[in-house]
Amino acid sequence: KQLRYKPAFTDIYLKRLAAILPFTGYGMRFTGTYPFAFGEGWLDIIKDSPAEMAMVRSTMAATMIPGSEAPNILPGRAEAVFNLRLNPHDTVEQLKRDVNNAVSDRIEQQYLTAHNASPSAGMQSRAYGLISDCILETFDDVIVAQSAFAACTDSRHVAELADDVYRFIPFMSNYEYKAGMHGTDERIDVDDYIRGISFFIRLIKKSC
Repeated sequence: KQLRYKPAFTDIYLKRLAAILPFTGYGMRFTGTYPFAFGEGWLDIIKDSPAEMAMVRSTMAATMIPGSEAPNILPGRAEAVFNLRLNPHDTVEQLKRDVNNAVSDRIEQQYLTAHNASPSAGMQSRAYGLISDCILETFDDVIVAQSAFAACTDSRHVAELADDVYRFIPFMSNYEYKAGMHGTDERIDVDDYIRGISFFIRLIKKSC
């Protein structure tokens, strides 16, 4: 069976749209202003962007598939490790039910680790204001918009210790560099690297 999560427009995604749509063309601005009314139309606009689709639904990727040790030997046992990143509208319990319904009973399942998406951080705090100011001072012609962070970071371990936990990477990227993340020839431009450092310098100075 096929396991595919349905898209959902979460509150944080709608806030992100509200921030960026005023700077887009009329057609995208009109459709994106009412994503619930034009759900299929909006999904048709963003369907070719994996990064954008990751904002509206949970994702799954097979990251490890060991099997036979030689090209001329059939594997006696095969394993596969899947990395699933849950959107805030999905839960671990729902994930387990969906996987059980999609996977054959002959396949043994084991969850290495599982946790729900981290809570969203607020936009009214002093910390958010500092980050926003530093972004505008460091980068030219940018829009500051709150967004879900599709990756999993260690910041989830301090979610219970702070009112808000913000995840921000001050390094410009493109599809070529994103494709190399956690892989061969992972890199960023030197200028982007220096600009990212200057962002942190500003943030530290403003926070003190």
